This record gives sequence, structure tokens and C-alpha cells, in this order.
Amino acid sequence: MDPGLIHCLGSDTFAVVPLMALNRPLGVLVADNGITLAPIPPDLVHALEIFAGHAAVAIEHSRLRQENRRKISELERITKELNSNKDRLVRSERYSAIGQMVGRLVQRIRNPITSLRGTARMLERHIQEPRWKKFLAMMATETSRLETVLDDVFNFIENGHLHLIECSLPALAQEACKQLYHDMMEQNIRYACVAPARLPTILLDDQQMIQLIVHLLQNALDAMPQGGTLKVKVYEVQGRLCLEVCDSGEGFTPEALERADEPFFHHPSPRYWHGHGLGPAHSRRPRRPPGLGKPVGKAGPG
Repeated sequence: MDPGLIHCLGSDTFAVVPLMALNRPLGVLVADNGITLAPIPPDLVHALEIFAGHAAVAIEHSRLRQENRRKISELERITKELNSNKDRLVRSERYSAIGQMVGRLVQRIRNPITSLRGTARMLERHIQEPRWKKFLAMMATETSRLETVLDDVFNFIENGHLHLIECSLPALAQEACKQLYHDMMEQNIRYACVAPARLPTILLDDQQMIQLIVHLLQNALDAMPQGGTLKVKVYEVQGRLCLEVCDSGEGFTPEALERADEPFFHHPSPRYWHGHGLGPAHSRRPRRPPGLGKPVGKAGPG
């Protein structure tokens, strides 16, 4: 007998009963007579064996419950990951199908529009009557706008590589706001770009990021036809940069928000049908660079 055990118990008389569950040892149960100093009779040893049997079963059940919880948690994680991969696959297939269709349309539409714009510009230079010059200038402007829309659509469906460079996200947000400055002034929209003094730079395709922000800002402008306030915030959360666009417009209903990232989806109200429905879809594309927070939207105003 180990002298250390006798010293620890303070007695040289004790009973040892194994804890067994499903023929697997879990430990031992030790009972001594350190208080009474009386011999340990067989009936108490038998009672200790019964107690040890119940304790072993309880310990094994607890272990199995913990193991089941761990396996259920792992299955939930795997299921969530599978659903996420399925959604990405469905979205990629949708983009591919849309890309093939729209790509052909863009190529067929671009050439006639370019010809119309060139013809309008040429006639504008040769016609002296102010009224006709005004109409021709309007025609040239609108065809240029159509070309911009076609470029946006083509860039959306194009599967080119990202040209990553080190960028300041607040500076890109400022540049996107500058591109829509005149539109915001015409709609009586007050805007602000808010960012901490020091933020880390991030590897981005600067042109695609500016285009993405412009689309989001254009959505915000469409939601405020009578004017309002627009705020672009850039901040850091747990090592990730987040960009938030807030407006005082009506916002999406929960039902519309579910479909907001579908390409060419529009707000149910016709008064918001000004853009071409690519803003949220751009932000959901599976080409998000590392270090940028995941896109999140919410229903309701703003």
C-alpha cells in the first residue's frame, strides 16, 4: 500500500470501489473510517458499490451529453457552412447566367449608342439654331449616360482579377462622394464623411471599391428624392474596416431587403426606379478583399 495514500487519508483502513461504465474504467471511489475508526463492515462496502455504480452511470451520461452537444454544435457549424457555400454557388451561377445574357446585349447596344452620340455631337457643331442645338446637346448627354450605365453593367458581370493596391478607405469614400456632389446639391442633400484620424490602409482594387460606394450612395440618393441627410462612416472593428452608408430615406421593407442583393432588383415603389439595381449586388459579390467587413443591410429608414 502506498504510504502517501495512508498519510493523505489519515487512516490505514479504507475501502476502494472502482467506477465502471460500459466496461470502461472511469476512476475509483475511496471511503475510509477516519472519523469512527470502526471496522468497515461488508454491508457498507456493498452499499458503496451500489453508490459507485449509480455515480459511474451519472458520470458517463454527463460525458455523453457533453459529447452530443459538441457533435451537434459541429453539425450546426458544418450545416451553416454548407448552406453558405450553396448560397455562394447559386449566386455565382446566377451571375454567370446574367453575365452571358447581358454581355451579349451590352455589345449589341453599345455600338448604336456610340454612333448616336457621335452624330449628335457633329450635328450640334454644324447647326446654328439654339433650339435644335439644345435638343442635340440633350441627346448627346443622355447617350453618354446610357454608355455609363452599360459600362457599370459590363464591369459588374466581368470576371476580371482584382488589382489590389494599398488604399485609404476614407479617401475612397471621399472620392465617391465627390463624383455625386452635384447630384446631392441638386437634390438638397446634406452629406458628411466621418472617419477616425488614424485608420490602417487596406489592400483594395481602388476603382472597383469607388464604383461600389458610388452605387450605394446612388441608392441612398434615390431614397431621398425630396432631400435629406447622408452620412458615410468608416471605422475599425476587431481588426476589420467597416464602411457604413446611412440616409434619412424611407428604406427597405424586410421583404425587399431579402432580395436587395439580387442583380437589377429595384425597390417596390416606382419612385425609386432611377438606378439599375446593382448597388447591394456589388457589395455581395464573392470577391471581397481580406480585412474588409462583411456586407450587412437592415430594414427600415436609413
